[in-house]
Amino acid sequence: MDFSNCNLGYVHYQNIRISGDFEGVAYLAGFFKIEGNGAYDTLIRSDYYSDSYIFRYEPEGEVIGDLQFEVWLE
Repeated sequence: MDFSNCNLGYVHYQNIRISGDFEGVAYLAGFFKIEGNGAYDTLIRSDYYSDSYIFRYEPEGEVIGDLQFEVWLE
């Protein structure tokens, strides 16, 4: 998402809610390692300073499950 032309200013925080069933290992946003072996429900909140946002999900090996991601920016 590029919102540099929307007069919104810069984002200062990212919030990522992850829920569902998950078995395996994956990385979110290039920084956060998640490991699961069943039900998964967590919230990640971190600093993020930019006028655009790229959501990255990178599985490591085989990942099984059904995850939902909700991202909101402040």
